[in-house]
Amino acid sequence: RNREKINHLNVGAVECEASGMAITRIGKQVFGEHIQHASDVFDLARAGDENALKICDDAAYDLAVAFSVIAHVVDPEVFVIGGGGVKGKDVFYDKMISYYRSMIHQGMQSVEFKDALLEEPGIVGAAMLPMAYEE
Repeated sequence: RNREKINHLNVGAVECEASGMAITRIGKQVFGEHIQHASDVFDLARAGDENALKICDDAAYDLAVAFSVIAHVVDPEVFVIGGGGVKGKDVFYDKMISYYRSMIHQGMQSVEFKDALLEEPGIVGAAMLPMAYEE
């Protein structure tokens, strides 16, 4: 895919392509400035908007790729998912898990996906923000 470098992360980094902030950024590019949060894109997807559904599908695929790469390296029993994307769970989790299962080794199909129980899982990302704006 043809992707841009955002902040100090690698081109195509999951944080830049499939996080809540990424979904918001992409949503603004597609729908305009009235998109303020990933949940705005999720609401459009729930209403059947094809562009919003594509944004969610792309995020689901990107997350599945990342999780499958991690799984083949560390062989986890569970992935715990937090952040803004959890608010759109009903819109893209099933797709993400389906993509993941199609990418993963047959013997690793039992990996579970669970929601983070923290109230504010985005705190690490917030702590990294000052670094993201260095020139």
